[in-house]
Amino acid sequence: GLHEVLLPAGRWAHTLHRGSYTGIGDAWQRLLGQWLAGSGQRMRASGECFELYLNHPGNAREEDLQTLLYVPLEG
Repeated sequence: GLHEVLLPAGRWAHTLHRGSYTGIGDAWQRLLGQWLAGSGQRMRASGECFELYLNHPGNAREEDLQTLLYVPLEG
């Protein structure tokens, strides 16, 4: 099952990961561990990070997969 999730309004940082799903963990590490840590921004405590899959292995080659990673920001 699918269920609807309402996302709170506010600021979000995001990045595009291109390639295999096995590399998504590294992309999260760069976004949270490098960019966020050095940006002066803070992650919103009440929000949740999420991934948005722009395509999938059924319609794209592994190296062409695209996934957006989102982090909620304070302010």
